[in-house]
Amino acid sequence: MQKPFLLILCGIPSSGKSTLASEIAGKLEREHGYLTVVVTSDTFRHMVPTYSRVFKPELEHFVREATSRTIEEALRKGLLVVSDDVNYYRSIRRHLKRIAERARANYAIIYVDTPLDVAFQWNKARGEPIPNTLIEEMYYKLDKPGEKYKWDTPLLTVDPNTSKLDELVQLVVSKVTQKIREEGGVLVKKKLTEPQSLKKDLDRETRHAMGEVMKRYGNLDLAKTISDIRKKTVDEALEQGLSISEATHLFYDRAEVILKDRRHKIEGKTMLHVGLFGHVDHGKTQLARCLTEIPSTACLDKHPQAQERGMSIDMGFSAFNLGNNVITLVDLPGHHSLIRHVVAGANIIDQGILVVAANEGPMVQTLEHLQILTSLKIERLIVAINKIDLVDDKQLDQTKVAIENLLEKTPFKNSPILPISAIECEGIHELKEALAKNLSSPVRQWSGNLKVPISHSFHVSGMGTAVTGTILRGKVKIGDKVEVLPLKKECKVRSLQIFGKDVKEASAGDRVGMTLLKVRSKDLSRGDVIVAPGTMDVIDLLDLDMDVRPQYEGNLHQKDKVHISIGLKTVAGQIYPYTTQQSMKIVKKNVSPGSSCKVLIKMQKALPVEIGDKALLAKLDLPHERSRIVGIAKITALPRNPELYAAKIKKGTVKKKTPDGFYIVSDLFITKEAAQHVAKKRRKLITAESKAKGTVLQHHGDEGDVIVDFETSPIISEEVYYYRLRRVRID
Repeated sequence: MQKPFLLILCGIPSSGKSTLASEIAGKLEREHGYLTVVVTSDTFRHMVPTYSRVFKPELEHFVREATSRTIEEALRKGLLVVSDDVNYYRSIRRHLKRIAERARANYAIIYVDTPLDVAFQWNKARGEPIPNTLIEEMYYKLDKPGEKYKWDTPLLTVDPNTSKLDELVQLVVSKVTQKIREEGGVLVKKKLTEPQSLKKDLDRETRHAMGEVMKRYGNLDLAKTISDIRKKTVDEALEQGLSISEATHLFYDRAEVILKDRRHKIEGKTMLHVGLFGHVDHGKTQLARCLTEIPSTACLDKHPQAQERGMSIDMGFSAFNLGNNVITLVDLPGHHSLIRHVVAGANIIDQGILVVAANEGPMVQTLEHLQILTSLKIERLIVAINKIDLVDDKQLDQTKVAIENLLEKTPFKNSPILPISAIECEGIHELKEALAKNLSSPVRQWSGNLKVPISHSFHVSGMGTAVTGTILRGKVKIGDKVEVLPLKKECKVRSLQIFGKDVKEASAGDRVGMTLLKVRSKDLSRGDVIVAPGTMDVIDLLDLDMDVRPQYEGNLHQKDKVHISIGLKTVAGQIYPYTTQQSMKIVKKNVSPGSSCKVLIKMQKALPVEIGDKALLAKLDLPHERSRIVGIAKITALPRNPELYAAKIKKGTVKKKTPDGFYIVSDLFITKEAAQHVAKKRRKLITAESKAKGTVLQHHGDEGDVIVDFETSPIISEEVYYYRLRRVRID
């Protein structure tokens, strides 16, 4: 039987790849008997008439996914697959390599190194179906195979311009068939089962993460402890089926717990992010003015509308030095209509300062902001009682007691409460001291694929498009190729700054400004994400584990409208709470406050997301006097076409036990035909009051009685329940 094999062609458009691919496939079939298929993304583009008129990112996502799935399916069927595409990014070739590994197939790369001017000539001869400017752009973007990694080394580098086609085809076919014979068409080099291969990948990535931690924390005494954490994380990841990204994130979280408890300080300057929360007009921006040493994007209410309205209408960023740390202040608006900005800002902070006016005490948005801090599991908080210049000691004491009562049933029960006057910058020294005492150096996700949510974007004359954001994962350097999602626009990093200072590289935890080539600022918006090309999906359907806050008023029902905030984006969506029974998703009628459940959410707009992302759920259409924060959720899967069912429950009775150990159940079905229909499905949808579960085997007698095989013995005469399912459409 033929073994699967993947031949990856790489080269610019109009380089002769398609002609070469067709001839290679024909020769492999005719002369060597290999069942061969040529897969190209153009096939799927041609299926969509719209593509001849306009480029649509969502269609390109369909093309990429359809191409990858076709390649994987063909390999699983044992075919020899030729990937006839540009495959110009190393990450694309890595993705193809992993597809081959999953299908237990070997692979080889052929680099078609046609000169640019020749590609122009061949493109012209074809009537210029591709603009020369696009060919030139891809020529300079192309990551040449073999420049960085051994796995990326091409089997052959060929130039169709300098060789006859039949000779070139013969050379490629000879090399490919030799590789197939030598290695049997499977990954002989590794000879790893799928779990072994995953363990090797987990080992590699978590070792890289451990190296990043130890590089920054100078205490070598920690080496064994951190190493033990890494090994434990790998074992648990294999046992629980975690992805490499989830396992690496888990390792960083555990390393932070150890380092935080031992109060080890990071080598060099650390950037920490502190959010200013509180009710509108309680003095957050004025406090930021007292603290700020390094102003930045839209800070201190620079926006004309903010000055006109006399309140913050957007997130503002500024910074000041505190010992060996650079503190980034995230000034968040307090008005109830701007809650989206608060949620977005809370997603990128390490600690909160809750500002409460001494003359008013805790107000509606004070409570709401506190709920956001709690839901997003911000661990540290300082409360600043502002405007002490407006009250006497008695009123100040009353405000402090009100705050203590408010914090009593929250994780911030013992948080410092400090009196200040932001208008006079009084008490700021004490606030900084408390902040320094309360902060610890966080462990960031310094390794892994780049992830930077955009907080602001604008045009800079002579430089192009500038964006600012906090790096959540990985590193970025000048000259890196990146992708902006959900726009799915690939571009290049032209320059990097950290609070006005030019740098060559920035890593997780840094707040950066970067200029990007070949993307327009008007096409970007807050919450768009900059990533390494091809490393993240844009999805409109999520599967999550959700915890509903006890303070939320009312139940959640199927198809309720909610607002979901992920990163810096907030979109509306419909919610489908469900429970799992026999691997089937069954819709729950309602979810009460304080409970947990699984939930599908269909969003009105697709977002760049990944498994493990946190999401805050709210009902922003409620009056602001009510609690609008529904709860916190974690993305557990990115389903494509999930099957969701509604269950209608019917009640019956265990009648008696049969001689062969089964049980007769009556009253579930009215007719013999209904019982026969259910018996054909053989699903375990019978549950007794004693929790015994059973499967309907066949009908019994002339009425609607059925014979049921229970996993554990039920009680005679006890009630049993049958769940009749119907498919639920996810709108």
